[in-house]
Amino acid sequence: MVKVFYATINGVALNENLISALPTVRKEYVSTIKDPFRKAQSVLVWCLLQEVLKKEFGFNDSLDFIQNNGEWSALNGGIEFSLSHSNNVVAVAVSNNRVGVDVELCSSKVLKVKKMFQIDTQAIDEIEQLTLLWTQKESAYKSKINGNLFSKTLLIDGEKYVVTVNAIDNDVEFKFIDIQNLLKGD
Repeated sequence: MVKVFYATINGVALNENLISALPTVRKEYVSTIKDPFRKAQSVLVWCLLQEVLKKEFGFNDSLDFIQNNGEWSALNGGIEFSLSHSNNVVAVAVSNNRVGVDVELCSSKVLKVKKMFQIDTQAIDEIEQLTLLWTQKESAYKSKINGNLFSKTLLIDGEKYVVTVNAIDNDVEFKFIDIQNLLKGD
């Protein structure tokens, strides 16, 4: 079973308490990010991961995390996870097996990377379709497996996003999380 959690971070205030609750290795990573919005994305996607691991999977703060060549993993607990953020949305995928997730805002930005697709995209003009292809490519890259692709189009604050997960599992659940209430403990 793969669970994909996504949340909007629009209006969520980044504060020192959120940063101090991060594992040391993540705090060190976040301290290198200069852009305030990218820093907020990075902190809040990790807060989402920590909270869903506690509330949905029963893990406490005893999980140890490492970063190796840009890839984050848990040293204990038998879980695999993947993180993604785009604009005002963060996403986390959690599984017992390798998993990759990518979320992207549907925008003309994808037209700039159209040539990177290994397929004939001549007939594909729609931004949403290209965004879907991009998230599929990115989630496969992150998972490092030839798995099953599951995608969902989201409409959040009047904007379309595509979230795709690549996993061995065939059972995938997408779930919206109200991150403000989650962080308050509701």
